[in-house]
Amino acid sequence: MKTKILFILGLLVFSNALLGQLQVIEDSLIKDSYYDEFSGDTIISYLDFTGDLHDLPSPKDQNGNKPEVAEYGLNSYENLIQLVKHTFSKEEILDLIYSKCIIRFIALSSGEIVSVSFYFRNKAPEICLDKFIGLSRVIKAEFTHETEFYNPIVTEGYVVSSINLASELMSRELNPPDN
Repeated sequence: MKTKILFILGLLVFSNALLGQLQVIEDSLIKDSYYDEFSGDTIISYLDFTGDLHDLPSPKDQNGNKPEVAEYGLNSYENLIQLVKHTFSKEEILDLIYSKCIIRFIALSSGEIVSVSFYFRNKAPEICLDKFIGLSRVIKAEFTHETEFYNPIVTEGYVVSSINLASELMSRELNPPDN
């Protein structure tokens, strides 16, 4: 009995330490911007994560090392595009394309998406922030980020990735699939 209690206590402390490092703002996004010296662009972002990505613990394999990623991605890019088309008007979608929208995901190595942020180059789209907040909420609730590693994971950690939404939308808007 004492061993079980110590195990549960240890698990609670570990999960609090892991989740405590992720500073996600629930049901809101913070607007930020910075100058990218490499590209010469101004990057405008709507963030729900205010911490440093480098401080997030990585997944670990049985040797305590960060395993190499074999493959990763959303469970359904097509469903994401359909969600975006359902959320935004055609004019807003063109604005997302023009502003070169990128979506960044932070997910647990088990697949749960815990953060969704949006980035734009040189121009923020003229779209109500509430639509991005709603999109972020739905992505976290209905999508997973599937990551395959070359080695089995024994310690949960965070995985960061992004999708160039502007390119995905542009390729589908200019080259719609045959029905």
